[in-house]
Amino acid sequence: ASLVATGALVAGVFEAARATTLARGWLSRPWELLGVAGKGGELAGYAAGHVRHRIPYRLGRAVVAAHGTDHVESVTVARLDAQWHPIPGSEVRIEADAVCVSHGFTPRLELPIAAGCEISPDRFVIVDDAQRTSVLGVYAAGEITGIGGADAALAEGAVAGHCAAGGRTDDPAVRAASAARRVSAAFATRLEAAHGIRPGWTGWLTDDTVVCRCEEVSYGRLMATAAATSSSGLRSLKLTTRAGLGICQGRVCGRTVESLLGEAVTDAASGRLGLIDGATTDRRPIAAPLRLGELAAGVEPDRAAEPNAHAPTSTKGHA
Repeated sequence: ASLVATGALVAGVFEAARATTLARGWLSRPWELLGVAGKGGELAGYAAGHVRHRIPYRLGRAVVAAHGTDHVESVTVARLDAQWHPIPGSEVRIEADAVCVSHGFTPRLELPIAAGCEISPDRFVIVDDAQRTSVLGVYAAGEITGIGGADAALAEGAVAGHCAAGGRTDDPAVRAASAARRVSAAFATRLEAAHGIRPGWTGWLTDDTVVCRCEEVSYGRLMATAAATSSSGLRSLKLTTRAGLGICQGRVCGRTVESLLGEAVTDAASGRLGLIDGATTDRRPIAAPLRLGELAAGVEPDRAAEPNAHAPTSTKGHA
């Protein structure tokens, strides 16, 4: 609706999830949605805008390709199955000069990883009810503990700050924040169930699909290079394909590169499918944690515990 207000003609909104998937995600235990009634108002506003401006809204469809020379000239829209695999023969080409894409989010984990915080298998910082991490004195809040939106981040931040200052989770001062955190977490779970990215998206890719924009690495080049090197380690594959080594250092394409390579490579020794070195694009050792007390005192953090922290940087003059 905001685009229409500027004079644009919106050809359609295409939601990859099917109606059955949306129903399972949003309609189970509907009474729980009373805690986020404000979200219903937002939804009603969006729906009213679509109806008022007669914007088509199609479920189970997605833009699977964009076409053009110097700019977008048209797109291909296809129907998808429940896992987002394109249904052959359903492709439709639509003229367009702009495409707005909504996609999933991934947290920035450099600092918690550098601090030694335990990370869950689904790549979020593990915290307890007080937002404490596995590292003593380190608290975490916001999207790094789970994608939940601004409301969840605010509630978690209030609890983390209160507990870091010596408070308890059952103190009256944070009772409302604790309740809001639970409601927001439940809403985020529904959001993932209804709109979470399904594995079939890789079927949208063609050899000329750009995977890493910084290094201009295409999907075809990524797969061909991985096959030619016979490597099954993420670090070595990044070095040979250059994917994720550009100016953003994998902050944009990192998870995509990991996912694609993990499904394409096989360890020659074990025959196991997937990356074997345990490396992730979340680990960027250039980031170093700094405590607020050290920052306030204007002194460098204690490096005594670091290996070779006080070793000479040169052997000149030493026997």
